[in-house]
Amino acid sequence: GLASQNYKKLIAEFPNSNYISKAYIQLGLIEKNAGNNDAALGYYKKVVNDYPGTPEANNSLNSIKDIYVTLNNVDGYLAYAEKIGSSLSISEQDSLMYISAENVYLEGNCEKAVKNLNDYINRYEKGAFLLNAHYYLSDCLLKLGKQKEAMQSLMFVINQPTGIFTEVSLLAACRISYSEKDFNQAAELYRKLIDLGENKANISEAEIGIMRSYARLGEYQNTIDAGRIVLLQDKLEPSVKTEANYLIANAYLLQNDLVSAYEWYSKISHEVNTIYGAEAKYRVAEIDYGRNEKAKAESTVLNMVKLNTPHHFWMGKTFLLLSDIYLDKDDEYQAVQTLESIINYYPVENDGIKAEAISRKAVIVDQVNSESRENNPDTMEIEMGGGN
Repeated sequence: GLASQNYKKLIAEFPNSNYISKAYIQLGLIEKNAGNNDAALGYYKKVVNDYPGTPEANNSLNSIKDIYVTLNNVDGYLAYAEKIGSSLSISEQDSLMYISAENVYLEGNCEKAVKNLNDYINRYEKGAFLLNAHYYLSDCLLKLGKQKEAMQSLMFVINQPTGIFTEVSLLAACRISYSEKDFNQAAELYRKLIDLGENKANISEAEIGIMRSYARLGEYQNTIDAGRIVLLQDKLEPSVKTEANYLIANAYLLQNDLVSAYEWYSKISHEVNTIYGAEAKYRVAEIDYGRNEKAKAESTVLNMVKLNTPHHFWMGKTFLLLSDIYLDKDDEYQAVQTLESIINYYPVENDGIKAEAISRKAVIVDQVNSESRENNPDTMEIEMGGGN
């Protein structure tokens, strides 16, 4: 442009003028603004070289540093500074390396940011910006789907004094631990998030997460306590409400507290469209049956059959229980019919329900046949039919 031509003319015509160094700086600035970094560096380095110790040389040195940082080439700048005998303190180097890595992160180039941030973390064990570096690194690793690697940086952040990155790092670390099935660590991190968290949605998620973690760990009393806390949440998703009731009921059942289990299963046993409600309905019938409340069990079972849950396994278990109820009434015919409906229509081959129905039917048929032989040796035997 015109300005550029004028500065060059000035330099050519008055090589010894006081303004020459300023002209070079202006040329450097014009090239830098135009994105011609190499040309700009040429002008600035000339000022540093030809006018050492002047304010213009110091200004140029700053511009040189900025360009190298923009180019993510801090090492290039350090090498240049060494060459001209301008030694940088460790803290200046630390800061430059970090700023360069941060720029790459802020541009959204995660592949490259991971490399630069790792370089920074490995080079400066006591770096002034380690907290930010680890947080940004974890963020990029998560975006790249590298959960396990992100975990190391998240734990670094979590173990520092509480700050702006603590809560969001805890939330990410909780989710990773849970998804990696490390339920002990998940429970510990969820607990920490409940204690330190300020965001209500995060605390709610942590309360649900800790309940699920305890359930997976088989910590029954902790599951019950955590489930009760979840049920106090004001904006609870219906599906999570059902799950909390179920996990509490199940924890009581596994502790053989059938009275409490029955009470909690009953709260959700009408929801047979959900897997938890379907199991709850079956458990209510099973507990009644075990208590010899057989009429009650039968009405629950027949209701379950009528409601036709989509959850095959619990429907299958219900039919098996129904066959027991008929047997207790000495109605072998209905018991066999019930088992045959499983053998013929149950849609899953390998979950044990069909096999159980086949073996129960064989037992009943054997028994009926041996009784009829004793009573009347000439009668025909019941055929083993229906199975296919």
